Amino acid sequence: GCRWSAWSVFSKPVAVELPTPTAMPAQDGGLIAAPQLPDKVMLEWDPVQFDLGELSEYAVWVVKLMADGKEAKDGRQIVALGPCAASVQRLTITVGYLEPGRHYRFLLFARSACNVLGPPIFAETLNCSEPVLWPGRPVADGPGRVVSESWDLPIPTPLTVPETLEASSARWRGRTVLLSWPKGTIVRDDPPLELQACAEDDDPVTGWTPVAWAATRLQELPCCAAGPLPFICGRFRWYSRDRRIAGPRSERCLASSEPPCEPEAEVYCTTAAVRVRIKAMLDEESRHYTPLYQVRFRQLPLT
Repeated sequence: GCRWSAWSVFSKPVAVELPTPTAMPAQDGGLIAAPQLPDKVMLEWDPVQFDLGELSEYAVWVVKLMADGKEAKDGRQIVALGPCAASVQRLTITVGYLEPGRHYRFLLFARSACNVLGPPIFAETLNCSEPVLWPGRPVADGPGRVVSESWDLPIPTPLTVPETLEASSARWRGRTVLLSWPKGTIVRDDPPLELQACAEDDDPVTGWTPVAWAATRLQELPCCAAGPLPFICGRFRWYSRDRRIAGPRSERCLASSEPPCEPEAEVYCTTAAVRVRIKAMLDEESRHYTPLYQVRFRQLPLT
């Protein structure tokens, strides 16, 4: 036979919390932003690190500056969101309409892609660019044209649908996104704002179309249930009917995920446990935007 030894002493305390991301030392002063007319900017920054080494996501915001260099009121817009790379990251993004002759600053944020310890949120600014003077004038029409945006309109913010609500209501089994109620707008069925959406792979200028939505409440807070939607992944914005101008775009939103195919289960034994290896093909379209999967099992009676 065999016998277990006595227990060891306890380890030193371990904080079970998400670590704060840190930016690698920047050789050129942090985030580099170079305008590319009429509506794009080239960005470059050094790697972002988390102490636990987990997957992480970045977000880049553009900030409108006043003459004294301070941030203007209602002067922020998210322009990029995606997974962090392990090396120097370079990308060219579409920023939409920026005023010629005005100074802007670009801010880099990061968050963990792990939601086991609570909903991930973007930490404070990791890096920021030097003030960028936006040059030239936008093209009036043609493939390079840009459209004015009013940044004082509210930004649609995606919310997490509780699992209990998702399981009990057929509304959330289709392509639907839960959004916060537009800030500063009276809660009613017909506000003076029109909700528009654009698929991730559509033209960021001409791809916007009105989408249906319904007012709902989540823990007594007013929200908007946008759907049914014609895409799996896309962005939203509010359009002012009175002023005939669109507001800033939301971050990328996942409207639905196709269920994976039937998994294969393989049982094998080790000296300490009986384990099950799960295999499943993840070839559906939404897998490119889905960071997490869950596995469940059920016990069957012996036959």
